[in-house]
Amino acid sequence: MLVIGKAADPQTLAPAVTIDNNDWTVTYPSYQRLVQYKTDGDKGSTDVEGDLASSWKASDDQKEWTFTLKDNAKFADGTPVTAEAVKLSFERLLKIGQGPAEAFPKDLKIDAPDEHTVKFTLSQPFAPFLYTLANDGASIINPAVLKEHAADDARGFLAQNTAGSGPFMLKSWQKGQQLVLVPNPHYPGNKPNFKRVSVKIIGESASRRLQLSRGDIDIADALPVDQLNALKQENKVNVAEYPSLRVTYLYLNNSKAPLNQADLRRAISWSTDYQGMVNGILSGNGKQMRGPIPEGMWGYDARQCNTTMTKRKPKPNGIK
Repeated sequence: MLVIGKAADPQTLAPAVTIDNNDWTVTYPSYQRLVQYKTDGDKGSTDVEGDLASSWKASDDQKEWTFTLKDNAKFADGTPVTAEAVKLSFERLLKIGQGPAEAFPKDLKIDAPDEHTVKFTLSQPFAPFLYTLANDGASIINPAVLKEHAADDARGFLAQNTAGSGPFMLKSWQKGQQLVLVPNPHYPGNKPNFKRVSVKIIGESASRRLQLSRGDIDIADALPVDQLNALKQENKVNVAEYPSLRVTYLYLNNSKAPLNQADLRRAISWSTDYQGMVNGILSGNGKQMRGPIPEGMWGYDARQCNTTMTKRKPKPNGIK
């Protein structure tokens, strides 16, 4: 059994609504998507490989994407995953129109020409389209569940239950205490190493650290940096550190004076002690970004990153 300590309950388990890591801890292993994100050794990435899809192709103009489904995927109740299930799941996502739907074109059309073929039609090319199909909102839901709970589009049921084809499924949820996941008996891929995964809700970070040190839990999620340093000093557990895609940044309203002046924004950027923040706030657990896209994410290009400060003479009147 694997025991994970998390700070809070999920807000919802409905893929068309999920918004944070507490939700995704349950939904990602409980559902499958057409494609899934690859891992590169210890690094995550946003490159993709097939999950439910065995292959895919795009038209020359990138407006039509055709996916061929694997023929052995099954939902947790044993029913097969079909192209119609994919179609219904995406149409429902767009109809609900909450946060996860924002990753997809609003006028996206989905067709299921046969049981194992899905075709997406876009009104214009959308470069990240393939990669968005790996996010949680693109989870494929069992049509039988949608039909059984059709009165509210299954929103109530899916907020507290899972109905996917992933390697795990939700067995129970005692709010404020724990969620229990068990293997999906019909999952055709590699069988999970754990027959039971318990996600314990432990609000205080110090309590999560203490339970990890005692061996009461196997993984402690979202520990602040000072707790990590304390764990390292105890030398009782393995503290694994990996690069992430998490980004912290400061919002500036560029539409209003004085921040509508590019030179002022450059001055703010150049005068910011980035390394001081990394060392002082994150205790060295981070690095300065050199552009809007973090390393490991689709679209990142190190050659395009401006790593040197261009020295410019001030204008006669300076910055207004």
